[in-house]
Amino acid sequence: MGISLTTGPREPSSAVDAYGIVTSPGAGQTIVTTPALPAGEYSVLVITHPTGTLASPADYDNVQLMVNAVVQGTVLQVTNAGQVTQNPPVTVRVPANGTISVQAIAAGTVGGIYKIQIIANLTGP
Repeated sequence: MGISLTTGPREPSSAVDAYGIVTSPGAGQTIVTTPALPAGEYSVLVITHPTGTLASPADYDNVQLMVNAVVQGTVLQVTNAGQVTQNPPVTVRVPANGTISVQAIAAGTVGGIYKIQIIANLTGP
């Protein structure tokens, strides 16, 4: 008995990765958005990395996850500037050609830099 290894083409990845940076975002301003996606259920990770001049509580907990401009929930940021936070995965349903985005809820502090990454994995139809 042994292990059999095969090489060849791999299944294409169903993961989509998007990254955005906005300084001093306005209320409702989109920070990052994915390209248009195929319809289905997605597991979404949001990684936040706020830097610059931040004012608690105005900037902490000031972003929300959206699917086609519909709020899916607040994405918590961190309590210290410069700290990277991977939020727990969220499952969302995306319609055909829909997008997943993160936007500021209120205007951010002048000089606050919002760095956000979305990783969306298609998990089902």
